[in-house]
Amino acid sequence: MSFPDFSTKAEARDWARRVRAAISLADRARMSRTIAERLAADPRFVGASAVLTYAGAKAGELDTRPVMEHAWRLGKRVLVPLTRPGGALAWSALRAWADLEATRLGLLEPRPGAVDLVVPDGGLCITPGLCFRADGHRIGFGGGYFDRFLAGFRGTPIALAPDAIWGVRFPVEPHDIPVEAVITETAIREARG
Repeated sequence: MSFPDFSTKAEARDWARRVRAAISLADRARMSRTIAERLAADPRFVGASAVLTYAGAKAGELDTRPVMEHAWRLGKRVLVPLTRPGGALAWSALRAWADLEATRLGLLEPRPGAVDLVVPDGGLCITPGLCFRADGHRIGFGGGYFDRFLAGFRGTPIALAPDAIWGVRFPVEPHDIPVEAVITETAIREARG
């Protein structure tokens, strides 16, 4: 299998945006459901008491609602991020999709007044990314929020992504934190070093 190879993150980020934009809404919805089903059977999800996940709202992102709904059915705590000044993430419990609203950054976050929570050790963090290397490194949206958070996270970071944006080659930096696995519509792709 041949993977796209980029000499800069900017080139990879531009390419990934184009690839993601080319995926139809119907295909993205199908992928989101398939990936959520695959995740639901993964021992990392089954064993997690808390699932930390972004609410997919960026252009081309997979829908994380099926993951949240499955976690709620199983009685798991679902936490979603709140962006804070200085590039920090805080987390808040979410009980229903309707409790989210769009922010000025185009993200879906809990309504004002949401309570920041201490992140439980051993949680499963679903980490966003535009594209992923086979070793689990990711290119995010450029704010560095998740890399800062993952640097001190004591749980399991994973990602959900279409096959089309997995296996990309791009440079990494010392502050980049890889995920343990990328779950796609066809496979669970364990990070390989």
